[in-house]
Amino acid sequence: MNKIKWWRNNFTKECDNFLTNSYEIGLGFECGTYLWGYEEGVEKNENNYISFRVPGATRGAIKVIDNIIVDIEFDSEMCFSENIGCYKKEIVSFIKDKFIGKEFDLPIIHNFESICNFYGRCANDKQMCDKCSRNKKNLKIKDNFMLYKPSCPYNRKDCINDPSHIKYFNPKYYTKLYGGVSIEEALKKDTCCKSCDGNALYDNESK
Repeated sequence: MNKIKWWRNNFTKECDNFLTNSYEIGLGFECGTYLWGYEEGVEKNENNYISFRVPGATRGAIKVIDNIIVDIEFDSEMCFSENIGCYKKEIVSFIKDKFIGKEFDLPIIHNFESICNFYGRCANDKQMCDKCSRNKKNLKIKDNFMLYKPSCPYNRKDCINDPSHIKYFNPKYYTKLYGGVSIEEALKKDTCCKSCDGNALYDNESK
């Protein structure tokens, strides 16, 4: 299997200027917007669209024909919603005006610097990062890493559809989905987990 790579160019850098202050960039990485691809280059689908992402979700796509940007689409929910949005709404008009009709400049692979190799899997309060020895800046102090307990009946870990994962990593979204009920009660009414065989709806951040 080809190894996934994160690609960056002028487009992604300009998008980063519109990241919201509340968005925790990169799930522990010093990064922002990137283009989806592999070692061979960015991936373009059959309709000539290249996906762009900010860690956590695909945010939109760029349509490139003969190396010219002819369209840019932003997914409203993934870009601007309260729970998972990451950009300020002003990004749409600015980015479209600046890049549509222009040449798609060659992106390069970007190796993001990890703040902590365990950040994306740690269920502790992120305010504890500065006091944790697993943060590369704090190697001499207490280890505050804490695993969350998956509630998946198939024991799949790091599935973003698992109510336990949602509760620990996005508690506001958990409350919106399930109210104040326990994880056990959430599982009883969660149609996503109920209809999964352990593979069909399993989704972690590498997919």
